[in-house]
Amino acid sequence: MRAFHYYAEGSHGFCAYPMNRDQIRYGVIGMGRQGERYIRHIRNDTNHAALVAVTRVDQRKGKKEAGALGVHWEPTWQTLLQNPDVDAVVICVPCSLHRPIAIAALEAFKHVILEKPLAPTLTEGKAIAKSVSKAARKGVKLFFAHTLRYSNVITAITKHKTRIGNLVGLILSQRLEHKPLHWEHKKATAGGGNIIQTGVHIFDLARFITKDEVRHVSCIYGHVLEREVEDRFTAIMETRNGVQITLEGSKYVQGRHGRVDLIGPKGMLLGDHMRNALEFLDQKGSRPINVGEPAMTVINVLRDATQAFRGKQPLKITVDDGLASLAIAQACYRSAQSGKREMVRD
Repeated sequence: MRAFHYYAEGSHGFCAYPMNRDQIRYGVIGMGRQGERYIRHIRNDTNHAALVAVTRVDQRKGKKEAGALGVHWEPTWQTLLQNPDVDAVVICVPCSLHRPIAIAALEAFKHVILEKPLAPTLTEGKAIAKSVSKAARKGVKLFFAHTLRYSNVITAITKHKTRIGNLVGLILSQRLEHKPLHWEHKKATAGGGNIIQTGVHIFDLARFITKDEVRHVSCIYGHVLEREVEDRFTAIMETRNGVQITLEGSKYVQGRHGRVDLIGPKGMLLGDHMRNALEFLDQKGSRPINVGEPAMTVINVLRDATQAFRGKQPLKITVDDGLASLAIAQACYRSAQSGKREMVRD
């Protein structure tokens, strides 16, 4: 069953946009490392989804890739948004471009999957949120890709966290190798370094695990391999209900590590979402928890977004989640610069 249509006029002509269709036809904006993941999983791993169009800055390379994929090549993101065959877009570009592209997509009646971070500043993030609210009244949706929520370890933690009693403390870390994309070296295109680019993942996990909002932040950051943007930070946070959180991020190490430790009066859950490991520890000792095979987080984002765009389920991750993690990141920057504890601003 199809819902009513909205109409938009562009270079491709006057066309209808069904807001509730059986198959969602995707266009991917940006074909770098993350864009390639979405392209692969739309084509191979997502029911009720089809890839119909792509675009990237490198015209020669993009045309060749589109031909190999058998999909339509668009010279710019603007022309892709005018394509009547596109129902939804995946935006995989530097965050300095998120606001103009996301708002234009929503105004063109295209559903949106938006990669983190939401925007380089809270002002731009709020502009996107305002556009999302307006589009929602017309049935157009934005799914925000906080992918770590889909980790098998995080899923198991939400299932087992009652074993520790009341959650009192949380320790999160994200340690990554130094493999930045060319635009991630520059504050103008990246919005900042490790705090805003990868820290937002664990800021979102802090909210997701505690089911609470972060109230204030103390943070320091530094430089190891990068000069213009930070590649390490340490922060201490507290939620409104008093859960104390310690966070550490680095992007200069060899290998990967994603620590997730929950502390309570009855025990601890000690996890690593990158090594797919979790254990419960109390006075009786340590017992491993089987979390299954590692989840393909991008696939799960695509599946949930597609179902939401089809009208089959509500959005599981919203623009408000992206805005909240961005607000925590901005509080971290203010704290590091002021040398004081800073409140998280709405």
